[in-house]
Order: sequence, then C-alpha cells, then structure tokens
Amino acid sequence: MERPDFTVVADEAVDGLADRVAALPGGTDEEAAARLEAAVEADGVPVGTERGLRDTLQRAIARLRTRELVADLGEAAAAFEILALHVPPGGKAGVDVRRSTAAERRMTFKLFGFGFGGGRTMTAELNEGIAERGTCMRVVQQVTVRVRRFGGEGEDLVTTDVTGWGERRFVTAPGCPHCRAGDEPDPFEYDLLSDQADALDLRDYDTEVRRERVAVLEGVRRSEIGVDLPLLAGGAATAGFHLEQRTSLSCAVAYTFPPGRRFVPYRVYGDGAALPYWHVS
Repeated sequence: MERPDFTVVADEAVDGLADRVAALPGGTDEEAAARLEAAVEADGVPVGTERGLRDTLQRAIARLRTRELVADLGEAAAAFEILALHVPPGGKAGVDVRRSTAAERRMTFKLFGFGFGGGRTMTAELNEGIAERGTCMRVVQQVTVRVRRFGGEGEDLVTTDVTGWGERRFVTAPGCPHCRAGDEPDPFEYDLLSDQADALDLRDYDTEVRRERVAVLEGVRRSEIGVDLPLLAGGAATAGFHLEQRTSLSCAVAYTFPPGRRFVPYRVYGDGAALPYWHVS
C-alpha cells in the first residue's frame, strides 16, 4: 500500500486476549494463564498487572470464558494524532519530512481494543510536506473499530476490536490551548529546558525573524483513545483502544517570529516524539 504522503511498510492484525483465550484447547484457568503468559507479555497485550501478570491473566480468563454476547453495536470510526505542528502566536511555521531518508521518517503504531479486544500493528514511512501557515494543525490517523457488549458474571464487558485503518486527515487547530500568551507554563507540569536554545526574545526588535532547523523526533507514546458511541448510552467511556506509537522521524522545520515579543518553546516532560508548543509574552 503506497500513497504520495504515506508508505505502509508492514500491517497485520494482532489477537487480543479474548481471541487468544477462545483459541485455547481447554484446561483450567490457571493452566490457560500459564500457557498465555509469555506470549501476552512479548506482544504487549494489555491486561493490567495490578496483582501480577499470572494472577491478572487468570482472573481475566475466568471472566472471558463465562461471557455471553448481549449486543453487537457495529463498527465506528475513531482517530488519533500522529503529528502536530505548533505555530508561534502571531507567526508562521511549516514542516517537511520529505528530505529525510526512509529510515528517518518512520512510525510504528500498535493498537489493542478495550475489553481485551483485538488490534493491529502498522509501520509506515511518513512523507508529508506542510507549507508555512499561521495556525497550529494536526495530522490525524483514522481507524475502524467494532464494538460488542457481553454479559456474564458481574458488570457487562464492552469489547472493542480494531479492525482496520482509514485515511489521514489534516485538522486545523486555531484555538490551540498550548500556543498562547499569558502566564508562563508551569515548570512542574511542562519541560521548559529541553528546547531552551530555540527561545527567542524580540521585544526590542522591529523586524520579523525566520529560522530553519532540523528536528529529530524520537520516542514512545502510550495513551488510551476513547470512542464516542451514542448507542452505548452511559457506557461510552469503556469503548476505545490502547495506543503505543514509536516515532523515529527527522524533519526540516521553519518558523517565522513577529517582532516585539518573546517566544519560549516547551513540551510535555519526556515527549521527544513531538514538536514543541510555543508560549509568547
């Protein structure tokens, strides 16, 4: 699968815990947990480990073996952010990854549905060029999920399976809450030092300044993405998927800063896979 802006290097479905339990030949819950433990850990299947992996698996297996389908709620669209471009307030910014080699513009996504659902993994080479613009924007990847509700002992279990990939969307973010004037970001919440060399003070200058640099975005992000399904009526928060995104991306970034203001880049602590936000004063 190849498009001008996105080349998929690898794409495959990955069984969640529910599928793995259904495929077992039988045996006790304890035996099933012992059989699945190594593969679940190696594949990064989310099960929770509050009581230790083996014990948590055993409890989950017992629940999955007694569940019964109550309702198939069908398929729905969901999405997650893969890249965001943040613009200095009053200025412009652009980003281009097309000048990098294939190995320098790679992202890997691993998704597993809530409720022990199945998922997908994809490795792709990004090939985007975003011209300089005056507002923040996001590149969003769409996915398709299937949601089912199961009954059994205890509360109902809503299981989400990630079944396929959709298109990528470019979304403007003119009201970005991170790129703004006002009080300086809280240093206990945000990292103000990692990008300190890119801060720029133009309060005593009368002409705009343009800067270009190469940014290397590397890191792992883990998050949970909810899926809004009106049919769930009260249980919508339980539908969604776990996301792990590994980024290794080299890109050319251009910024234009207006005169008369001070610009400070900042980011979430430990998030080296993102371009910085901008605070202005």
